[in-house]
Amino acid sequence: MIGFAQWRLPSGGTTPVFIVSSDTRVGGLRPWNLVEGSLADLVPGAVAIDQSYFDRLGTKGLGASAEIRDQEVEVTVVTKGISAFTTTPYVFTSLD
Repeated sequence: MIGFAQWRLPSGGTTPVFIVSSDTRVGGLRPWNLVEGSLADLVPGAVAIDQSYFDRLGTKGLGASAEIRDQEVEVTVVTKGISAFTTTPYVFTSLD
C-alpha cells in the first residue's frame, strides 16, 4: 500500500511524506541500503526513513519518535540514498 500522509514535526508543523507499506516477511517493496536497524525491526508502529531527510523530518534518526495521522511511530530503521524525484520523503513501514 502506498499513500501520502503528514509527518508532525517536533516544532508543531507538518511536512508531507510518502508512506510505503508492505508485508516485509514475504517480499514486496521494502527499504534497501539499511545503515541502522533491520527489516525485522519494522514492527507495527515502527518506520524506516532515509538519513538525508533527518533535518526535514525534524529527527536525529534511530529511536526518534514522530506522529503520522495521529499515530505515534518510532524510527527503527535508517537507510542511505533513498530519495524521491518529487523530494517528498519516503517512509517505510510494515503492512501490520
